[in-house]
Amino acid sequence: MSRRRAAVALTLPGMDSGPKPGPVSSAARALCVPRAKARTRPVPAPKPWEAVIVTVDAARMSGWAIGVRGKIVMSGEHDTERSPHLSARVCESAVEFGKIHSLPVVIVLEFMWGGRVNATVGCAIACERWRAAWRAAGQARTRMGRCQPKQWRGPVLGTNWAHAKRDEVRPVEQAMARGIVGREDVGEDEAPAICMQHWASRAALVGKLIGKRASERSLRAWTGMPPKGRARTKG
Repeated sequence: MSRRRAAVALTLPGMDSGPKPGPVSSAARALCVPRAKARTRPVPAPKPWEAVIVTVDAARMSGWAIGVRGKIVMSGEHDTERSPHLSARVCESAVEFGKIHSLPVVIVLEFMWGGRVNATVGCAIACERWRAAWRAAGQARTRMGRCQPKQWRGPVLGTNWAHAKRDEVRPVEQAMARGIVGREDVGEDEAPAICMQHWASRAALVGKLIGKRASERSLRAWTGMPPKGRARTKG
């Protein structure tokens, strides 16, 4: 007896083997495919990083600010085309602050994607000037970071201003910058760099730039733990 006849013979009268499964639709097949895990957004630090941070609103007339452990110690603005030596002086000053306080030094440049061609090209040229000044100060490329305006505008100025046009957001930037530094003489190009500094002091991007060891040192400083390798002395 063949296998087919044996299978038929074992089926009792009144028994139904049920409907045969049909072809699987593309929609059902898509449900069976495991979904990719959603990317988790980096969480900002609870306190300012133990680092020296240079923030730059990159353009021909660039605004800049230097922060040490979240406190702004210097800020200003200058023409990067006519006075490139001032960009070098800013980077050198940041390096000097790093040596004084024994802290890592990083630079964050605001870079604009899209928009008017002239503005985008001018921003790219200014970024290259700042990179050259950074490298001339003996700093590594791995300590350079970039951000878009919306990345710091949302946390500092509010989500309504994250995608606003520059002319519309300038008064808001200046008002916020005056409140941060506590003085009235804040330039139009200096203001966004000061606001960037307020964001960068806790930004996850800076934690990535300073590296794992420096991030751990920051954590120990926040929690009051002694530096690694030093035992706590009993009082």
